[in-house]
Amino acid sequence: MKKIKARQHSMDELVRSISKSQTVIDNWISNAIGNRKSNHQKHATVLHLPIVLKTLQRLRSTDKRALYFALMSKIQSSQIRWISQSAKEIDTGDKLPAEFYNEISNMLYRISLRCGAEELNALSKFLLQLLANYESAVQQRGISKQNTKFYRNCLLPLAKTESVSLLYEGLSLVPPSSRNIKLLIEMAFFFHTSQFTKLLAQLECNLLRSNSFSLDQEEIDVFFPLFFDIMHKCILLGDEHICIKLLSKITQDWNFEMDDHYESLLIEICERNAANEVIQALNEDKSFDSCPERRWKVIQSQSSWDEFMSYVCHVDVNLFNEYQDLDFLQQKLSSVGPSLNDWKTFLDNHKIPATANPSVKALIVNTILVTLVANKPLDFVMSIMEHMLYELNYCQYFVDTAMLAGQRSYSGFHCLFKAFSNSRSSVLTSSTLFKFLEQMKDYHFTTSDYYFMMKSCLTGAGHHSLYYFLFQYISRKGSSLYQSSNGSLTWALPPRIEQLLKLSIAEQKGDKRILEIVGSVGNWFLAHHSVIGGNEIDQNTLRQIFGDEYVSEVTMRSLVDLEKKYTSKEVGHSYRSDKRHYSPSADLRMSSRLHRLLEFAEKQTSK
Repeated sequence: MKKIKARQHSMDELVRSISKSQTVIDNWISNAIGNRKSNHQKHATVLHLPIVLKTLQRLRSTDKRALYFALMSKIQSSQIRWISQSAKEIDTGDKLPAEFYNEISNMLYRISLRCGAEELNALSKFLLQLLANYESAVQQRGISKQNTKFYRNCLLPLAKTESVSLLYEGLSLVPPSSRNIKLLIEMAFFFHTSQFTKLLAQLECNLLRSNSFSLDQEEIDVFFPLFFDIMHKCILLGDEHICIKLLSKITQDWNFEMDDHYESLLIEICERNAANEVIQALNEDKSFDSCPERRWKVIQSQSSWDEFMSYVCHVDVNLFNEYQDLDFLQQKLSSVGPSLNDWKTFLDNHKIPATANPSVKALIVNTILVTLVANKPLDFVMSIMEHMLYELNYCQYFVDTAMLAGQRSYSGFHCLFKAFSNSRSSVLTSSTLFKFLEQMKDYHFTTSDYYFMMKSCLTGAGHHSLYYFLFQYISRKGSSLYQSSNGSLTWALPPRIEQLLKLSIAEQKGDKRILEIVGSVGNWFLAHHSVIGGNEIDQNTLRQIFGDEYVSEVTMRSLVDLEKKYTSKEVGHSYRSDKRHYSPSADLRMSSRLHRLLEFAEKQTSK
């Protein structure tokens, strides 16, 4: 690097100046002062090179650029003799020591990572000057080993400029012996200019096919981020075989070991893009196979239901305490046949191992139940439930689903409410489950539970049983529905329930009364929110607000009475019937089946 033409001054004079006039730069230099052993170069100051370098490194790591370059400027504009750690004088031939080139390249590379196109072009001029002066500084010191990181620091920003002229000007300054560096920088240029076809050709011809081409450990380590970016790009473009070849070349042929950060990131990229072949290649690596977290990821992606369950039943994991994203398991059940016999046969042939921990047993039952509710009618779901509880004795596993971390709101009983809401005849069935769970002190009804109970009442003209579940919801949850917006207090039902009442009842059924009731309830809560203990609405007040729409219970008798009552008033109230048919007998049968099943499960789990 050329010295800045400036007036040469004595560093000793700066150090001896009055302390008040000393800058922080002067203080750093004074700390690096060494003893003179000769009188030649009278105006030269002796500085310890390691101390100055450590100061620059500290400024770089804390991103104090102004101080960094101020110190460099003072060093360049001064006559300095450098001594090493062992107090031996370093022969620099009146040039800046080679160590400074390495340090400055680190700083400029750090700056280039945050540069825009215009700033990067300006920075390139400094990098080219640094490259031009580096060779003579190295030769002066008699250093023969190339510094891969220095060339990476200077050349990679040139490649990112996407300028062919800048790139080849920089490559012309690289010694002929550094062939690998030139090749890698050309690959970086193709990558950053989106010339992926040329990049793949370069890979195939030089890195992947040629056994004679090899990178040393330093070259792989310095350029691994580039290799990782290329593998990432291959995965995005669906070229998994190229990614696998490159990965194999790096890890097996060149014995490079990825750190944990890159390993985890590569797995995440593969899973996000369903790069199963790459995951399989990683799995074949012994070091990969020995890592529990990575093994868990691969098992999720690659294994069948049997393989995953065999693995998870023996792994030390407590799903009651730690959440795992296991929704993917539902896909693994897609191979089970469509008929009821197919599912029963599957369950009989894949019984839950007795040695599995309780959380895994609960997970398996819950996964099966969630899958069935999403894809099968209610009668099918109930038949499989009966098979699991009566025949396979999974009662405790079913009850334990409520304890699964991260799945409590849609596990076990919660899932059944959703199943009932998808049926045309399940009003009484929903009420049966509701009354059973009311007796369980540790069961917490969710907003979704009430939503699905209300939704189960929409079939047929007799939607008025919905008022029963709405009453129960408001009496239990009403005091928690206050909202604060811009300093004002409001009260409103959850959006999901509110939309159900507006669209499905008020508009489609023509029952506007339900919105009047909700409005009156909201007014009551707003009027009583400031009263201590007064925001819990009492049953009598709520009954008065509901008026004639109050439904005290849901039984077969009450359903029949509601049907008679509102069928006779249908014309006057303009209630519109649903074309879907509600079958009281089907609802009664399903309710009876559920009641027997719940009693059986309760008896089995209380032993």
